[in-house]
Amino acid sequence: MKVKVLMLFLLILIVSINATEEELHEYLACVFIFLSGLHLLKQRWWISMRGAMFRNSLGIKSVCAALLVLAAVLTILSGLLTSRYAFVMLRIKSHQALLINVHHTAAFTFFLLCSFHFGLHLSLHKRYGRVLLNCAAAGFVMSAGVFLVNWIAERADFFYDLAAVMSVDELIYVAAPVMGCACALWLGVLIDRCAARRLTHV
Repeated sequence: MKVKVLMLFLLILIVSINATEEELHEYLACVFIFLSGLHLLKQRWWISMRGAMFRNSLGIKSVCAALLVLAAVLTILSGLLTSRYAFVMLRIKSHQALLINVHHTAAFTFFLLCSFHFGLHLSLHKRYGRVLLNCAAAGFVMSAGVFLVNWIAERADFFYDLAAVMSVDELIYVAAPVMGCACALWLGVLIDRCAARRLTHV
């Protein structure tokens, strides 16, 4: 469970590329890919189920996981082809604009699906579940606060100076992913609980 939480926080840092800069973004992505590979190795039972994985209570989770794998493949391939540091030898100089658009779209989809996937499976970890949900709620509130301060800063000179001192512009690069992660995670938890209630009433 600790590794999964680490992966989620790592993913937030990776998505916050404007705060971490591109070089660190690429090397953090390499670490995340390694951890994801280890995670997949532990889920060989799910892969071995084949068509059965999309039935019963595993249905929504398996659809999410399948889309997650597809988004991951597109993100990794487009990332390799646009890399400027970690895998510069694989960079294709032509069609960079198209590849970057594909990378951003796939990566954003992957990020939201990861958070949603995490929320779907959070009920399996009762020891940490409540703490993580509270962290997600706190992250959402703090991110909303950052956006509020930035919104006020754009409309008042005093708050603009305050925001400049606090480096709110930099915080927004992290606040947006945190807010997206919290929303997707809570949505996953909600759907998982609704599915569990339906099963108990069948």
